[in-house]
Amino acid sequence: MWQVIIPVELPKVVAEHEKTMKSNIVEIDSTGVIYYQGKQVTLPDLRQKVVSVPRDASFLIRADKSIPLQNFVEVIDVIKTLGFKKISLQTEQIIK
Repeated sequence: MWQVIIPVELPKVVAEHEKTMKSNIVEIDSTGVIYYQGKQVTLPDLRQKVVSVPRDASFLIRADKSIPLQNFVEVIDVIKTLGFKKISLQTEQIIK
C-alpha cells in the first residue's frame, strides 16, 4: 500500500518534539479539506470511520497553519466526543 502525501504547511515551534509515528492520521489541507489515513473525508465520514477504532488509539493531526481555527476545532471535537484521549498536533521545529 502506498501513502498519499497531503501538502500541509505545518505550524512552527521552537522546542524539539519526539518524532513518533501515529497509526491514525488526520490531515487538514490549506483549503480546509479533511483526510483520514490519506483519503478525503467529510466530518460525518470521519466520525463514521473512527467510531470503530479502539479508544486507546493515538491520533496525529496534521493541519495547515493557514486554516481557520474553527476547522481544526471541529476535527478535534469529532475525535474527543468519541472518547479518544491521545491526540497530538504535528508541528515543524524552527531552526535557529
